[in-house]
Amino acid sequence: SRTHWRYEILFEGKIRSLGSTAYHLALVSRGMGVGALLGRPRAWDLAAGVALVRAGGGDVLDLEGRPLSFPDLMSGDSPEMTLVAHAAGYGRDVLEMFRKVER
Repeated sequence: SRTHWRYEILFEGKIRSLGSTAYHLALVSRGMGVGALLGRPRAWDLAAGVALVRAGGGDVLDLEGRPLSFPDLMSGDSPEMTLVAHAAGYGRDVLEMFRKVER
């Protein structure tokens, strides 16, 4: 994914783009990642991972801070949507780590 290239990321730790939405969500659900920036998600990439993140006390939000709505993803199209997953204990603060920039 190149989604992260469109954002200034205000995080002091290491940033990784591993190329798999499901894997990023699994890492966040285990607390091995503070958060994940997810661009152009599809429902099948998110379903199990979102359940894991929420079971672990985190959540997946749009950039306005609203929880993910699966009906918005069910058309099968790849929406121009960016989501942020956060691990338990980080809450909506993770949203503040991403600032959109024009590149």
